[in-house]
Amino acid sequence: MKNHFSKSKYCRLWQCPKMLWMDKYKPEEKAEDATDDSRMEAGTEVGKLARELFGKPVDVTETVNGQLNLPAMTDRTQVEIEHETSVICEASFSYQGCYCAVDILKRENDGWAGNI
Repeated sequence: MKNHFSKSKYCRLWQCPKMLWMDKYKPEEKAEDATDDSRMEAGTEVGKLARELFGKPVDVTETVNGQLNLPAMTDRTQVEIEHETSVICEASFSYQGCYCAVDILKRENDGWAGNI
């Protein structure tokens, strides 16, 4: 996806618009931050713990050469919804060129509840 705008980029925009601009147009000038790796590891661990709360969720994450395969993820999400899967991790949707992923999508009696 050419214009990928993630949650972390959205947060950067609100923290400091210039930081987001630098990330996009001058990434080589970004100072290495020792906390980046630990923050990513912590986020991964929190994701694992959250998934454990929901029993046996289906994760629709697909990658090709280390990159997310967004079309495959949106297709797989639709398949899981049609199969009435109870909990879908990284549920992915695309509409008119816009992409959205929900960390955990849970089927409820009257519809779906998303946890981002």
